[in-house]
Amino acid sequence: MGSISDSPGGLIPCPFRRDLVVRFRRFAGTVIRSLLIAFLLSAVAESAQAQSRRELKPIPDKLVVLTFDDAVRSQATVVAPILKQYGFGATFFISEGWDFATNKRDYMTWEQIAELNRDGFEIGNHTRDHMGVTEKSVGKLDEQLRGIEEHCEQHGIPIPVSFAWPGNATTPLAFEILKQHGIQFARRGGSPEYPYTEGRGFAYQPHEDHPLLLPSAGDSRPVWTMDNFVPAVSQAKDGRIAILQFHGVPDTAHPWVSTPPEQFEAFMKYLSLNDFKVIALRDLAEYVDPDRATDDYEKLIAKRTEVARQIVAAENDELAALWPAELSVPKAGKLAPLDGVEIHVIKARVPEEDGYNWLHGIALAFHNDRLFASFGHNAGAENTASEVANGTVSLDRGKTWGPLFQIDAGADENLAVSHGVFLNHDGKLWAFHGAFIGRMQDVHTRAYQLDNETGKWQPRGIVAKDGFWPMQEPQKMADGNWIMAGIAVTDGYGGPNDPAAVAISENVNFTKWTVIRIPKPTDLEMWGESTVLVDGPEILLISRYRKPVALTSISRDYGRTWTPVRESRLPMAASKPYAGALSNGQRYLIGTTTADNGNRRWPLTVAVTRPGEKQFCRVFCIRDAIHASPGESSEKAALAYPYAIEHDGKLYVAYSNSGGRGGNRNSAELAIIPLQSLNVE
Repeated sequence: MGSISDSPGGLIPCPFRRDLVVRFRRFAGTVIRSLLIAFLLSAVAESAQAQSRRELKPIPDKLVVLTFDDAVRSQATVVAPILKQYGFGATFFISEGWDFATNKRDYMTWEQIAELNRDGFEIGNHTRDHMGVTEKSVGKLDEQLRGIEEHCEQHGIPIPVSFAWPGNATTPLAFEILKQHGIQFARRGGSPEYPYTEGRGFAYQPHEDHPLLLPSAGDSRPVWTMDNFVPAVSQAKDGRIAILQFHGVPDTAHPWVSTPPEQFEAFMKYLSLNDFKVIALRDLAEYVDPDRATDDYEKLIAKRTEVARQIVAAENDELAALWPAELSVPKAGKLAPLDGVEIHVIKARVPEEDGYNWLHGIALAFHNDRLFASFGHNAGAENTASEVANGTVSLDRGKTWGPLFQIDAGADENLAVSHGVFLNHDGKLWAFHGAFIGRMQDVHTRAYQLDNETGKWQPRGIVAKDGFWPMQEPQKMADGNWIMAGIAVTDGYGGPNDPAAVAISENVNFTKWTVIRIPKPTDLEMWGESTVLVDGPEILLISRYRKPVALTSISRDYGRTWTPVRESRLPMAASKPYAGALSNGQRYLIGTTTADNGNRRWPLTVAVTRPGEKQFCRVFCIRDAIHASPGESSEKAALAYPYAIEHDGKLYVAYSNSGGRGGNRNSAELAIIPLQSLNVE
């Protein structure tokens, strides 16, 4: 027998034990090698990640991401050539929603999408059916993403690593599904910080915003100008990145998010001239680690939402004020005169000839090179059942006027049809008139359309109820609907609670209008005849008050919701106002606006802004009560209820003139103002 020292490891020789040792050593060696390899791989991976983080490019100022949604055809035919001209990157988010499969007038083909990829642009995922991703629909997200991925594979396009939330609906429940599909970055809109309708937002703050909830700093709309674009891209500084959202250029399928081509070119030229670096969303990975997510993104969103609320509140305060705090409103005797104003008589008051005692509320419209005027006419007293809607036509642009025509006298003896407004649209002349039963009961709006062949007015029925009486010509909004300002008669004639109101069409269906009453404090008494100024989703309403000051309210969602009416800084006699925007960019407001008038309805004035500005800064006198031109002249005259249209470089202003008689026993007159005389230096 050998000694113990002769045995390996000092062990007693034994076939079974020797085999066990060998097996153990082999097993231990394998485990150690595996652990060592795993450790080394982990170390290498961590080192690579650390190295990657170290090699991330510093975020420069003026870094902008361009994104385009919905696979609109103009993205291939208009957008891509412009981007290639400037060497800009961009992401095109593809969806097959709506009628993508059959409508190639409005949407790209997959070959065009593949061409964008070959040109170096990024193709992103926007879900197959443009499905809003919510808590209820998130279960369908996997198949929605695969629907786009499969088409990408078929056309040689890389599987998307970027995503845009359709309709800007978001839910954290989708994060894990997005990651499973390799999505690194997902872009949302400007909400919830700003309302979706405003197209505004905040720049992306890396490592504070969640990479799957990147905010849009701007969302282009038809009414976007440099005043919208520049503030959006100017946020790209101090480590922040401005992500911009566009749709079609133009977008014929979705006009409410369309960008005019000339405006888009101006935007891109601005980026180029000002040395912005423009990239696709996937290129953020060069500057930001997409795996570095934060759990505190909701706190950031809440903080920015409060900042946005304060910004909007400050803007509302300035806009609602109407007049700069540092500027004095002139007294009546200090008003600036207007050069070149022509005064003409539309309809003289001659009850002994035509039998009409009362006239009020003149409206104007050019149609087929003829100038139409309408008004409420009554053989008896104001706001009684004998009221009718009459009118007259001028063939020489307001200098002379023809005989009376009738729009509607009311088929029922208790039905009154009174004054209203015109709309010349698509070669057709519409009239919308306030109507009521008896003495201002059941107030509503009736529509009429002129038969161009016969010259007769065809009734189109009751189109708005809820006490609505129109006071201003309908205006088209950027969302495709039309808005018409007026009053909601609740308490009837002389009542305290008759608020301002607007009526909103359903696109170009002018036979159905939704009435929205403007909120007001319960103790505020008003006869709310109103007018609006439209600027994209922002609508400014100016309303009559019982006191000699203009009331204002603001909507930022195309007239759907409103701030409560409030007193402005602008004095205005208690009479119907009329506002509008001129082709030179100036806004105007017609009424009686002086520092010392109180509720006296003379002189007739027009307040104007500088081009592109929103606060009025100058007041001109259109005409005084005593006047040497045609029309009535009396120191007790009331010059009221204006209505205005721009035509061929002139502003045509119709108004009632009481001639000192009172009781709205008026004549109808017309002032024609050259636009250049309204210029403000």
